[in-house]
Amino acid sequence: MTAPGPDYVLSGGDILWFAGDAAGIQSLRRIPGILAENKQVDKLKLHKTDRRLIQAVVAVQSPLIGNTVRDARFRTQFDAVIIAVQRSGGRIQAKIGDIVLQAGDVLLLDTGSSFLKLYKSDPAFALVSEIENSAPPQFEKLLPACGTAVVMIITFVVGALDLFVAALLASGVMLATGCLTQNAARKSVKWEVITTIAAAFGISAAMEQSGVAGAIAKTLVEG
Repeated sequence: MTAPGPDYVLSGGDILWFAGDAAGIQSLRRIPGILAENKQVDKLKLHKTDRRLIQAVVAVQSPLIGNTVRDARFRTQFDAVIIAVQRSGGRIQAKIGDIVLQAGDVLLLDTGSSFLKLYKSDPAFALVSEIENSAPPQFEKLLPACGTAVVMIITFVVGALDLFVAALLASGVMLATGCLTQNAARKSVKWEVITTIAAAFGISAAMEQSGVAGAIAKTLVEG
């Protein structure tokens, strides 16, 4: 069925063909219950949190040119699965494994976060770029994450723990249960904000001890 209407009821096992950009595919990955039809994705030896969407352009002198995706043993060679191939601005209507690769083909890959570092200078590709925030969601971690957050709030509200300690323990639990990765935890720390806050405390103490803060307050009050 082509272009089903808004009233069409989907059933389990339905195969949906999608036409759009990489950002659209990223959004689809975040919908619970929608899985990639390409079974090769399941063969990737990668943890779910380490997977990313990568765009790679086949170089003019690439050894991949003239080979089908299957004959090139793409997944084995690069530890990446081709989700779609774009050529001359349009999607190729064929099975991924049967597509004969050409120079300039844009490959949308499901692969690991290290692909960009490993292959950005590889002669097979003219350009390699990662789609931001493309890691697949972990719906199975939703309940543990929410439960940990609720317990953290309750322990703080009842006065059992200081907020900093409760948040620190909650972060440790999320790391231990896999709700949060070490890379994500490191990236979430905004050191410039922490530095600014720490500096503000220091400046405040210095102004108070030197009497500058009192003089400014007196000037403001007396007008």
